[in-house]
Amino acid sequence: MNGFKFTDLKCLAMMVLIIMAFCGDAGQYLLMAAALVWMFAKVLELHRSRRKEPPAQKGKAAAKPAAAPAVQPVQASRPAAPVQQPKPAVLRPQPIDPEMERVMLRHINFRITEKLQGAFPSAVWRWETERPLEQVVKGSSARIRLSGVPDWNFADVLFERSGRIRLEMLSLRPLEEMQKPAKEGPAADGDPDSVNLRDWYDLSASAVVRATIDEVYTRGYRELRIAEDGALYVLEQQVQVGQGQLSYLPGKKLWADLVPLFEEDDITATVEEDSILLTWAN
Repeated sequence: MNGFKFTDLKCLAMMVLIIMAFCGDAGQYLLMAAALVWMFAKVLELHRSRRKEPPAQKGKAAAKPAAAPAVQPVQASRPAAPVQQPKPAVLRPQPIDPEMERVMLRHINFRITEKLQGAFPSAVWRWETERPLEQVVKGSSARIRLSGVPDWNFADVLFERSGRIRLEMLSLRPLEEMQKPAKEGPAADGDPDSVNLRDWYDLSASAVVRATIDEVYTRGYRELRIAEDGALYVLEQQVQVGQGQLSYLPGKKLWADLVPLFEEDDITATVEEDSILLTWAN
């Protein structure tokens, strides 16, 4: 048989079969001896195969290892330059066309005039702030000088983002003039029943009433009254004690229409026979 070797497993299997066929159970020692001889032969074969290497392998073993590439000097790594983030574009307001500026300012002027003359029919005014339209764009305030408005000579016009225009009435005078005795002012112009209630309340009443309530509340009072002539007072043991004055209070027949305006400032107004009773939450 070509390639037959004693150390093959086939040879071992044939010896086992022959011994078992001819010797039966009595051949167990013979089987052990044959297995030991086969194992010994197998070990010798493996030992010889390791000592005798093929020529190709010897050539490979004799070959010198390739020279390792020269180690290149490692340059010190420089820190990467920080990446500059692009700067956000600055939105600069574009100059307003002069003609468009005049048109827009006229619309604003009319709104201010309507608001002023709704409470003071003879009121006139002029701008004190230069380029007021720029303040409108910023949602800021600008100042105007008043004429024909008793008790006030200036006002700050507040331009809210909602589009609403609000006026803060001011009285600015030199200290020497304020120390002089007050002169009797001219009689009120126009019919007190023809005023615009919203404009009158915003310009003449709201700030004065709220400031007076803040003051008397700190002293323990829980109500404030407005007399027919606009006088603000509290009662101390049924005695009227003055706390201020409202200018151009509308006539009694319009008092009921003032109630919702007071409610907007969280003030409860009750119309009585000769006064308006104001109360507020603690």
